[in-house]
Amino acid sequence: MKIKQRKEFEGRSDSLRIGIVATAGDEPRIGEAVALLRTLGCTDEDMVVHKVPGEMELVLGARFFAEYTDVDGLLVLSNTDPTASSALAATVVQGINMISIDWNFPIILSSTYPSVAEAAAALLQIVGLQILLEPEMPVLSPDTTDISLS
Repeated sequence: MKIKQRKEFEGRSDSLRIGIVATAGDEPRIGEAVALLRTLGCTDEDMVVHKVPGEMELVLGARFFAEYTDVDGLLVLSNTDPTASSALAATVVQGINMISIDWNFPIILSSTYPSVAEAAAALLQIVGLQILLEPEMPVLSPDTTDISLS
């Protein structure tokens, strides 16, 4: 099997649209994420930031980003410890994962990284990977809009 070598994504956001969803009152971490994305080439026009009332609502906020915006990826600023054995932690982590997979939408949950900076950098990497691989993806499902019998 021959493996084709591709140029690796550089981790810069040139022309990527990035969403950020956070709980109300989390302005310091929002500011940190925005500042880092700026250093990586993202302009203010390329960032969409929205706040939700609490941790539980982050899941629905992420779903709204996936469904109603044209961002390339989403950074979810969460304070929930994903290793905690609480119902809230399990709900947030599972909900974010389901949205990401169901919508084929890159989402990074900040609480799974040591810092917001590392989470933001990871988001750019996974969005870049999706952009690199998407054009090569074969169509795996039949075209259900074609109703001809031939």
